[in-house]
Amino acid sequence: MNSIEEALSYFNLGESALLADKYDEAISNLTKSIELFGKIDSDTLSKHIVNYALAYHKRGNAYYSLNEYDKAIVDYGQAIDVDPKFVQSYNNIGNVYYLHKDYDQALSHYNKATEIDPSFVLGYYNKGCVYFDMKEYDKSVLEYSKSLEIDPNYIVSYNNRGNVYYSLKEYEKAIYDYCKFIELEPNFQAVYYTRGNSYYLLQKHDKAIADYSKVLELDPSFLLAYNNRGSIYSELKEYEKAILDFSKFIELEPNQAVVYNNRGNAYSKLGEVVKAEQDYKKARELEVVN
Repeated sequence: MNSIEEALSYFNLGESALLADKYDEAISNLTKSIELFGKIDSDTLSKHIVNYALAYHKRGNAYYSLNEYDKAIVDYGQAIDVDPKFVQSYNNIGNVYYLHKDYDQALSHYNKATEIDPSFVLGYYNKGCVYFDMKEYDKSVLEYSKSLEIDPNYIVSYNNRGNVYYSLKEYEKAIYDYCKFIELEPNFQAVYYTRGNSYYLLQKHDKAIADYSKVLELDPSFLLAYNNRGSIYSELKEYEKAILDFSKFIELEPNQAVVYNNRGNAYSKLGEVVKAEQDYKKARELEVVN
């Protein structure tokens, strides 16, 4: 086995270990690969630049997974030194800075990635996330929209742009994006929940109930859907249904004062004074404890 074959062999072993979440093993094999690549003559190495850069990049990913972020940044930087157009490493350096809430540095590296490759969807998505956290919602929308121009099936951008519109109280636009997400992925309960909230805030009660019901079909332990659907039933004066939902919430999580209050209100509307007072008493006890 010659040096290049040996370098590629260790690279493959490191990559397999990384995929198996065996990070120390991945680092060991990728380090051997990097050392061997470094000893190869420049003409031969030029044919394997991508693998050489990837060895640094993937070792950086292993360090990232071990929360050794300084080492990860060093390796991503080495990957860029080997291949200055290695957009994934710019992106991942951005991820480290984003994780540590250094938003300026994160944006700088995401911008470099999309500058090198204007079709790099993940870079625009990540910039959208940064701007959302910075509460620069208009910029966030622009970045998510750019990612969707490039890839109309980039599903997470629909969800996140919908969340931006929700934060801006532009509920109709939020609903449009949640609907697009659901078209592409019809079995993700959290998006039905946020769409249900949007319908609720627009007083579209039937649609909100349908979405909360879908949430509970997909995940019967999704507590907030019981509370919110129960609240709508209370507004619609369907108090028996409201009580069923609040009771299911309490069965799963018996320590939330607000839900006892909500159920107490429903009992009160039905004239069941004793049960209402029991719930109000429990709510007061929980409020004191918390």
